[in-house]
Amino acid sequence: MRGGDVGDSYNYAPPSDDVLVDVPIDERLETVEGGPLRQARVLHRTYVWDGTQVETQTRFELRAHEPFVRIRIDFDNPCDNQRVRVHVPLRESADRSFAEGQFAVVERGLEVEGGHGEVPVPTYPASGFVLAGGIALLLDHVTEYELVGDELALTVLRSTGLISRADNPWREENAGPEVPIPDAQMRGPWSFSFAYLQDAAGAHEHVEAYRHPFLTAPGAASGDELREHAGPVLDGHSSVVLSALDRKRARIVNESAEQQVVTFGAQRVELRPWEIRTVPL
Repeated sequence: MRGGDVGDSYNYAPPSDDVLVDVPIDERLETVEGGPLRQARVLHRTYVWDGTQVETQTRFELRAHEPFVRIRIDFDNPCDNQRVRVHVPLRESADRSFAEGQFAVVERGLEVEGGHGEVPVPTYPASGFVLAGGIALLLDHVTEYELVGDELALTVLRSTGLISRADNPWREENAGPEVPIPDAQMRGPWSFSFAYLQDAAGAHEHVEAYRHPFLTAPGAASGDELREHAGPVLDGHSSVVLSALDRKRARIVNESAEQQVVTFGAQRVELRPWEIRTVPL
């Protein structure tokens, strides 16, 4: 969904005569891959933004043994002063969301913070994933989200032209200097990716698979023997994650409000709620 934005780099604010665009003037679905390991379709849609036709391509990709759908949206942005979001339906009604941040999962209700002359804006950041209404959206970078009725809205981009706007309608005072930032209009080609997980259980584990796909490299070998090697395995509740690893140590984080006991390789590790532990190898 695309709408206007007369805010700035600090605060979103819609124009008084805002027009929301969520219906395309044309669309078609194309199958681009249909093999046993990967299937992909691209939904081509054409919208009209500020009198200009904008073509978008939304790729849906399903890989073997992955329970989530990889989604990528591509388009060439010709417009200024706007907010573009993708809305994903929930499976059930929700009055709260759960978003992974920095070594924690933050629970948020529908109450919105505001004050000191600012209109409350119910958008929040998420790092790895956001859960609501029985679904999980897996993210490859920090992303703004909002729980809107029976949908989760992810901000694809915000186009703004000033660090701080003196006449921002949703803020009484300047938040900073009124300095132009033309590159923040984000014109040109853009790509935005996330993944849809129909069952929110195990989001910690699945976001790791989404963010870190297999890497391949050419090589040569002799003989028919297929060798393999694996590092230490983290075994336990899915809320305990491996956040860093090198040859001498690993960092393990309990992203839950409950005490957890896990094994990492040959070590048994007890973790307090939200504890970050460095484990020597």
